[in-house]
Amino acid sequence: MTKKILLGVMLVGALALGLAQPRFGYTNPVSPTSTLSDQAQEALLEALVGPVGEYAAYATYDAVIQQYGALEPYVSIRASEAQHIQALQRQLDKYGVAYPTTNPYLGKITLPANLVSIAEQEVQTELDNAAMYDKLLAAVQNYPDLTRVFENLKRASLVAHLNFFKAAAQQGGSLTPAQMQEVQVQVETQMRAQVNGRGLGGPNFQNQPVQGRWGGMGPGRMGGNPAGGSQPGPRWR
Repeated sequence: MTKKILLGVMLVGALALGLAQPRFGYTNPVSPTSTLSDQAQEALLEALVGPVGEYAAYATYDAVIQQYGALEPYVSIRASEAQHIQALQRQLDKYGVAYPTTNPYLGKITLPANLVSIAEQEVQTELDNAAMYDKLLAAVQNYPDLTRVFENLKRASLVAHLNFFKAAAQQGGSLTPAQMQEVQVQVETQMRAQVNGRGLGGPNFQNQPVQGRWGGMGPGRMGGNPAGGSQPGPRWR
């Protein structure tokens, strides 16, 4: 994996403005700029700490790297998840909401038996993550800053991460640098389409196959609900 590809994937994933590493050790929230409703506080915490939230995602990709080595797309998406974690932490800090300062999922992830199964699981998990944000957006509708962050994190799941994991599932569970570049071009094209007003959401977008040298692949092989309607459970024990 070249440094150029890693930076490219991180740039695509850095939709909620964050820094490069999660601040797991931060302990003292700053003075709040305004008061959040109880529902908005719970939504922020679920996005960070919930079973398909950003801490869990980071810990999952870290577990893959610990077990199998520095494989793509896990290295790049773990770096992207670090940005997502910090984007949420910044909002929690801004509003003075206490949160766990260490990732409770690190070292507790139970992975599927092989890389193909892991990639297939993560396809569904990205859909579940987007469905989580769909649910949580109602709780923060009166807070434009939180709405923007949640929408950006949802977009990262449905556009960037989903395509990389679909491709990895087709290619034995991981991707070469050339395959990463090919998927990245597709992701950037879809991002531009959204900027031009076509938007995302809806089954046609979520179900569209990854196209490339290895052909297309619909979500039916992944199991679960392609629209993210399955009941997610924790990925750790």
